[in-house]
Amino acid sequence: MKRYMALIVGAGLSMLAFGLSSALFGAASHDMAATLGLSLDEVSLLNVAFMAMQLIGFMIAPLLLRSVGNRRTLYAALSMVFLASLMLITQHHVGWHLAAWMLNGLGVSLLLISVNLIVLSACSYRAMTLMTGFTLTLSTLLPMGLYPWLLADILEHAPWQTLIAIQAWCVAAAGIWAWLYPPQDHPLPSVAKSSPWVYLLTGLGCSGIVFLLMRGSHYNWFDFPDFGRWALIALACLLFAGTIVWHRKQPDGTGTQHVVSHIKANVFLYNAFLAGFAVMASGALLNGFLGQVMHFNATNSGWVQAPAFLTMLIGMAISLLACNQQKVPADAMTPLGVLMILISVYLCSTLPSNASAETLLLPIGLRGFGVGLLNVSVTILVFAYFKPEQRPEGIALFYFIRTLGGLIGSAVFSRIIQVKSAQSMAEASRMLPTESAALQQFEQHISQALMTQGVIPNPALAASQLSQLMKTEVSTQALNNAFIGFLIAIFVLTPVLLIGKKLAAKKAH
Repeated sequence: MKRYMALIVGAGLSMLAFGLSSALFGAASHDMAATLGLSLDEVSLLNVAFMAMQLIGFMIAPLLLRSVGNRRTLYAALSMVFLASLMLITQHHVGWHLAAWMLNGLGVSLLLISVNLIVLSACSYRAMTLMTGFTLTLSTLLPMGLYPWLLADILEHAPWQTLIAIQAWCVAAAGIWAWLYPPQDHPLPSVAKSSPWVYLLTGLGCSGIVFLLMRGSHYNWFDFPDFGRWALIALACLLFAGTIVWHRKQPDGTGTQHVVSHIKANVFLYNAFLAGFAVMASGALLNGFLGQVMHFNATNSGWVQAPAFLTMLIGMAISLLACNQQKVPADAMTPLGVLMILISVYLCSTLPSNASAETLLLPIGLRGFGVGLLNVSVTILVFAYFKPEQRPEGIALFYFIRTLGGLIGSAVFSRIIQVKSAQSMAEASRMLPTESAALQQFEQHISQALMTQGVIPNPALAASQLSQLMKTEVSTQALNNAFIGFLIAIFVLTPVLLIGKKLAAKKAH
């Protein structure tokens, strides 16, 4: 019991730091921009660097784990995150912040992999499911359910460096705890790995993809002047890496090749992509509705979404029960979670522009329930599937693909919202000529409404009211179209998963 208590405290502190780090940009980007004297567009480049280094961290984690062991990797990850936190607190130059966020991204990805491997090596199956639920609550469910409100409320009363200080305290406490109660360092067998050139080229290619995805959520990809150049560089790096792997084949294959050689493993990895895509895309659409249609600020938007945390916990509890019984297949929770997210998105697509916060409770609650079912069940199934000698590559690949799926989902649907907004505005402008009788009647109604509130109407004020109303209606129409696009995307992606499951079951028999 003492061993489990030490594991719970150490893993909890580490995952608190990871969850806080993943939620910082969403909550504090405006404050960071003001501190550094940058625009929001320029600050978003720091987030691009942070996400790119996270993917690179997932790539090199298996190599580091097999070279120096799990315990030293954990110490290195905690040191990186702590050093990055100190740099963010004490330095105010853009260059230092860029280096700190890159170091932070690399550190938190290594921290996530090493903590999960420690949990898997120290726990039985039942204990592993409970510990995974606990770590996912701190690293994933809290940042998506409660942190949007909690961090926004903290930032109203304290500078954003306070959140960095909390992160630094968590990793420092986790480091001291790991030194007092060092985790068991089970030796990992050595396996063939790709050459350093493959890691370098793949890292550069993935960084280019992250840049294009995250910038594409703000600009039209094909109007972006450097789109072609970045796309060619990223593609060339990935092709060169693939060419090197092909010409320098290892006799027994690399560790990653062993993992992806099994159909069932590929099904689980596709599950990871689908989970990341569905969760992040639906989150981007919901935040767009709260901000663009309902005009909520960060605190109010987070408060409206806070009940989702409760339904996430309910979904997680059901997933844990399903994974610890034999009557119902545990993988049945995955399509059920996707279905809950689909229903919530469909309900959001039917909401009018004058929807109240109360009407969002059901869609938000269903989405939270689906996220709890989907994330927890997919993660536990993946953790239970891989053999101990496959875990470094398997778990790192799982998180790499899930993160990439989330980036694709949020970037694509953020862009869809902008495109649909422009199309809807153009259509609305075409249908309302200046001499339209309907437009004149509408202006009269606005003037009467202003007079009933004791405001003397004038053309400028009426035009302002009309503009605000047009923007709200256009945003509503655009988001409704984007919600429908999400439903279509999931219906297109899901059959691939079902086919993969049938092939895996057929091969197993």
